[in-house]
Amino acid sequence: MIFFNTFVFLMNFLILPSNRDSSSFRVQQSEQFKTGDKLTSERDTIFINFSYFDWEDFFIDNRYTPFAIGYKDCGCTPENIVVLKKTKQPFTGVVILTEDRDEIKDYLLEKHEYLKGLRHGEWVEFGFDDSKSFYKRGIAHFKNGDLHGEAKQYLKDNDGTLLLSNFSNYEIGYKKGEFKNYFDGKLTLEGKILKSKDKSNCEDWQSAGFHPLEDKFGNLLLTHYIIYDGFVRKYGFNEMVVIYEELWEAEKLMYVKEWVEAENCDSTRLLYRTMEVGNSISDKRVTFLDFQPEEYNCISYLTKKESYLNGNADGSYIVYFDPIVQTLREKGIYKNGKKVGVWEDYIEGVLKSKTEYLDGEKDGSEELYNEDGKLFRKIRYKKGKVVEINH
Repeated sequence: MIFFNTFVFLMNFLILPSNRDSSSFRVQQSEQFKTGDKLTSERDTIFINFSYFDWEDFFIDNRYTPFAIGYKDCGCTPENIVVLKKTKQPFTGVVILTEDRDEIKDYLLEKHEYLKGLRHGEWVEFGFDDSKSFYKRGIAHFKNGDLHGEAKQYLKDNDGTLLLSNFSNYEIGYKKGEFKNYFDGKLTLEGKILKSKDKSNCEDWQSAGFHPLEDKFGNLLLTHYIIYDGFVRKYGFNEMVVIYEELWEAEKLMYVKEWVEAENCDSTRLLYRTMEVGNSISDKRVTFLDFQPEEYNCISYLTKKESYLNGNADGSYIVYFDPIVQTLREKGIYKNGKKVGVWEDYIEGVLKSKTEYLDGEKDGSEELYNEDGKLFRKIRYKKGKVVEINH
């Protein structure tokens, strides 16, 4: 391991700020860089020990003022390029961040690469395990300030085994390509991104995740920020079984399915909810099918069916009172979020009323039935108001 213990030798590798006492600065090259990490050149590499110096001691923004934002946001856009304080020129080279921690000199924190003031190349964050050795805890790649290529995060288990936590892919700042998340070394999420609507920020790779659509309903489907390709699947923590699934084809979401655990059944999962999407490019119809799992007989029963068009309820609407024997509770049709046509209401499967609707208001006849299912009253409505009652 190479040590920089004297100020004279250090000056060949380090540009020191003029307003600090150089004798207070201690730095030594980490074992991590002894092999496998090629630095650009001696003068291009700056070591900053945060126990004694700040980012602003070495760098300023392109307005020649100290950064108002944290260093983790530097070098991401032309508005916040990294400028070397001494030369007032956009910085090209490598920055290595350390600190003195728990009697460890120059505890390795991060390594950054820059080109003309913008992130370009590897961005590495380090971890430190029980054996007192550094490892790459997070690795991302940048091109002219944008995330570009593969990004990965790792963790070490109690045995010291390095485990992949998640990885994702980017193309000139946009999420694109395969992504996977892991928990204790087991796959919990996987999919493939076809395109993204917005660019990702510099730190997006550190919080890679996925938000299911089944709890967001119609509007997000029309202005979806990420278009997937093929299957997106979430898995249970205990075993490799699917608990959530989306299918995308030709930039359209075809369906969503969700499963719940069935401990008393031979099958490991029972279908809980599905969401089907119309195939037509102009048809944004979404049909939700709710299933109620019955673990006693290990069968999932349909409890509700509803459809959406352009974010509004549109189409058939059915709710079952008893999903096992499929007795109805309510049945009707929506158009643009409003009730239309004939709606039927039931109690324990017995018809209680049959009502005509127009643009969300009662309009036409309404028939009321007794407990025996026999008609006992007819009412006529016009734009929601009673105009006639027949006893």
